[in-house]
Amino acid sequence: MRYFSCVFFFLCAVLVSALAADIRDPAVYEHPVHSDDPDFKTVQESFSASPMVADYVQTKTIKRLNRSLESSGRMVIRPGTGIAWITERPYASAMIVGRDYMKQQIGSRTVVMDVSENRIYLSIAEALESIFAGDFSHIDTVFDSFFLRDGDTWYLGLIPKDDAVQSFVQSITIQGAKTVDAMLLTEVSGDSILYTLENVEQRTLNSDEEKLFSL
Repeated sequence: MRYFSCVFFFLCAVLVSALAADIRDPAVYEHPVHSDDPDFKTVQESFSASPMVADYVQTKTIKRLNRSLESSGRMVIRPGTGIAWITERPYASAMIVGRDYMKQQIGSRTVVMDVSENRIYLSIAEALESIFAGDFSHIDTVFDSFFLRDGDTWYLGLIPKDDAVQSFVQSITIQGAKTVDAMLLTEVSGDSILYTLENVEQRTLNSDEEKLFSL
């Protein structure tokens, strides 16, 4: 489980304190999704299956230590292929998550791991990719969904259906306006990971970004 926790923290290193008060508000979980909700339909339409790049800040809060750790860098999403996180601070590294593998790059060293048999890992990896690609049909198969709109800001709450994922992840809360602005993963342990995104672009990937996904 300790190994999986380390993998999960790298996996989730994607998406600042100013947003914490809003996104941590559990009110969204009082509002189950209704497919005919016009606001929810508008949010669905705002997502795209196009590749996406963005700057991210991750704030990991460790409850038992009453401490937060921050990292930041660049995220690249290639729908149908995977997600890459290029960490710039506190040290340079890259984590690329595919459908059945994970690749970590630190300096000149590259390690590729086969995770095709890890049901928890695959469920979370596919869910994160589906969220950013706007694949709500897949999201509905693995999460109970909740939705709340407050002015121009909307919140999407996700609670995993799978027992194995439930043993690790309590909920995923997403906050956005025109695009996804922040995402909060709350763990069963009480720890949490808050991600914020800036400079979001939906565009064709350049050659260096494409190379991230080559084995």
